[in-house]
Amino acid sequence: GNEHTFQVDYTEPFNKIHVMELGAKYILRLNNSDNLYQNYDVATNAWVDTPGRNTNDMKHTQHILGVYGSYTLKLEKFSIKGGLRYEHTNSIVDFSQNPTLDFKVPFDNVVPSVSASYKLTQTSNLRLSYNQRISRPGIWYLNPFYDDTNPLAISQGNPDLKPEVDNSFSLNYGNFSPKVNFNANLYTSFTNNSIEDVSKLLASGATYTTYENIGSVNNTGLYIYGSWQMNKIVKWNCNSSVNYSKYKTNDGSGLENHGMRYTFSGGAQFTLPSDFKLNLNGGYYSSGVSLQGTNPSFHYSSLS
Repeated sequence: GNEHTFQVDYTEPFNKIHVMELGAKYILRLNNSDNLYQNYDVATNAWVDTPGRNTNDMKHTQHILGVYGSYTLKLEKFSIKGGLRYEHTNSIVDFSQNPTLDFKVPFDNVVPSVSASYKLTQTSNLRLSYNQRISRPGIWYLNPFYDDTNPLAISQGNPDLKPEVDNSFSLNYGNFSPKVNFNANLYTSFTNNSIEDVSKLLASGATYTTYENIGSVNNTGLYIYGSWQMNKIVKWNCNSSVNYSKYKTNDGSGLENHGMRYTFSGGAQFTLPSDFKLNLNGGYYSSGVSLQGTNPSFHYSSLS
């Protein structure tokens, strides 16, 4: 696949305290998928076409057009910014060998945002914000191809999916100096139409999985980042977070799941003679929840 982006922005300040911004962006995404069904024939030592399976190459073109405007008021210690963005997306899917499967998925979204910040000291500030984010379903989620490569685990996309709309609120504190940087972000967000994996057991005993906009998701958590330039040789850094997630369906099925997740990562950089640098890093991510289960925990470490 490949992607092309065209963008124009205009900014106009007034009297050093007012700023008006306007802009437009167009994104063209082109993705192609060529497929072939063959089995290996041991007797003839060759690959042969699989009976009952037709080649069906796919072309996915996505047009995204966005226009936005925002206004910022900047005072000595206080500033506030509000903005509005309109987005139109059109996903076009063509199947070269079977045009009856062709489909289009148009989306229209109006996305607001607002933030206010206050300068506490020369090195610290406090920021309160609201943002709405759009997550468009990719072709993996939209493609109606019936994948039974593994006859016991069948999957299929859903071309009727709509973009996820996420509303998030955050309170952020930052303190930045030449030696110590610290940032803490308290946030909460909710999505009423999240795209979720939905699995069910077929009469044949196989598991069938597809995707639907049936999720209602709430996330609340705290994220902390810090770094410390201890001296000319040693620099420390760390990231940590705690998050509570609650999932439930909005289709009346009654599915629900919730749980906590903790993450920590950190490291140290040592500046050695002759400009050599030694880096030590590691982290741990606890298990997280999804609508119908949990994800495993994992940890990592690195030396470079």
